[in-house]
Amino acid sequence: MEPEDPVTTLDVEDTDDKDETDDMALLLDDAVEYSLSRGKKRGGGRSRLAHPVAKRP
Repeated sequence: MEPEDPVTTLDVEDTDDKDETDDMALLLDDAVEYSLSRGKKRGGGRSRLAHPVAKRP
């Protein structure tokens, strides 16, 4: 009976962690899609910022 108690506790903790991980994964997917769509509309963020700096005398 001793091995069953820790296993049950770990299963509950793992389930909670997986739920949080799934939520974070969904948030990351939304953030990636948003940043990609923004980059396409604006022509990319880094190159746009680096361009004026290169033109300075």
